[in-house]
Formats: sequence, structure tokens, C-alpha cells
Amino acid sequence: MDIKQLEGFVKLAKTLNFSLTAQSLFLSQPTLSHWIKQLEKELGFDLFKRTKREVELTTAGQSFYEDCQYLLEHFHKSVEKARGYSEKYSKQLVIAYENNSLALAHLSSIIQKFSFLYPEIQIILKSTNHIQKDSLFLDQKVDILFTVKDKVTKASNVIFEELYRGSYMCVLSPKHPLADKENLAFQEIEGEALLLLDPMYCPDEMKKMVEQIRHCCPRSPITYVDPQMTGCTMAKSGHGLAIMPDFICISDPELCQIPFQVDESIPYGIVWRHSHASKFLDEFIKIAKETYHVQTH
Repeated sequence: MDIKQLEGFVKLAKTLNFSLTAQSLFLSQPTLSHWIKQLEKELGFDLFKRTKREVELTTAGQSFYEDCQYLLEHFHKSVEKARGYSEKYSKQLVIAYENNSLALAHLSSIIQKFSFLYPEIQIILKSTNHIQKDSLFLDQKVDILFTVKDKVTKASNVIFEELYRGSYMCVLSPKHPLADKENLAFQEIEGEALLLLDPMYCPDEMKKMVEQIRHCCPRSPITYVDPQMTGCTMAKSGHGLAIMPDFICISDPELCQIPFQVDESIPYGIVWRHSHASKFLDEFIKIAKETYHVQTH
């Protein structure tokens, strides 16, 4: 089975006429008939009902025709897209990021500035999560990773550059009794229903904070949430007070974000492999550092 056979089948399915279809493809009618027979043999079912007077699609043929139109359309688009890349770009830079407010606020600006300097480099952007990011990076499927300081940042041949120091926030409904506070500490949330990030799915630094909260607030009923959107949604509905880093809090007028008075913070930054160092990679890191410094200070 090849693309030409599929294109011949789609054209024949439209005309239901072997002679007209063969002419449009600059083929002999026997050649077209052979293509269709070979295709039916490979598929294991008939595509057309043939009589001396007419040709019509079988039920299976109609179904296959509808899907083939979609497949061929996207195949040709993919070829054109790839051809454009081969002509325009000389290299690729694959970037992975965790979906949070820091990435949303700064990543597009960084890419725009970098692409202005290096238009010949194709940017491939991948959204990932805490579970997938380590394997993506360590398996060398990405060149650069935006993430919190975690296990992957301690691996050999890896460089971590901090771009932002996150602080912890208490996220709660405006109707919550503590919503009018300027900041909150352990003694004030003790006994309150708490919504904490699930230790199974969060970085080590956040796991330490979860353990500290559990130790300091033994009377508080705790619900573990994942992802952070779940915690914010539950807080919004009045089912507790969520505690999480500021850069993963969602912006919502029906939620209050109050600073949590703890010494701990969350380093967030950019990770790359020392062995992949290059002039354009160095430039990307430089732009990222400049962008975060300007926009967060």
C-alpha cells in the first residue's frame, strides 16, 4: 500500500468511473484496476461493487474513503510543512516547560527575542508535567527545561540557572474567615481544613513543605490535590485553604492569595546539559536571565 494507491482510490471513489479516473491520473485503465485490486487484497475487504454498467462503493469502502480523505489531506500538509522547515531552518532547539504562570508570562518573550537573533533555528515547544519532565530531559528528548529545582537539576552533566525564587501563598475564598488577613502563619491556619499538593506528584521542595505543614497543624483536616487547579477550585468553593507556590496559583477574582509566612521558598529556573553547550544555547540562557530579571524585579 502506498500514497499513489490511496490517491487513486480516493479519486475513483469520487468519480466511480475507472476510465475518467485513469485519465486524470495519466494511467491506463488496467493499471488503475490493478492498483485497486492490490489495495483490496492488502486491506482484506472489497472497496467497490463492480458490474458491467456501474461502480459503487461498498459500506467498508465508503468508511475507508471518508478516512482516507482526511489522511491524505494531512499527509500532504505535513510534507509541505516539513519541506518548509528543511528549507528555512538549519537546527532545532527543543524546549520543555511546566504549565504555570511564569512560563505563560515570560516564555513567549524569550522565544521571540531569540528567534530574532537566530531565525535559522527551529523552536520546538513541549508542555510537560512534574512526572514526565525528568524522563524527557534525561532521555535527551529536549535541550532546555524550565522547571523547579528538583532531582533532574542534580543529575550529572546538568546545569541549573535560577530565574525566580517562588514564595508560598494561601489561596482561599473571599468568604473564608481568614480572607482579610495580610499574611498567614502556622498558628493561624492550625485547625483549618487544608488543601495540599499531593506528595506523590510534586517536587521534593514542595514535599518538604507538606510535611512541615502536617507537623505544625496536627488538628487540620488535610485533602491532597493534583493538579493545583483542583486545589484552587476546592478553595473557591469553600472547601478549605490551599497552600502552594505563588507561580502555580491561578488568577481568579473569586480567590484571595495571602502570603504564607515561612522561611522556605521554591527555586525556579532553566536546565540544560553541559555537553550541549553552544553559542546559540548560551544566547538563549542569557535572554532568559535578562527577561526574568527585568520582569520580576
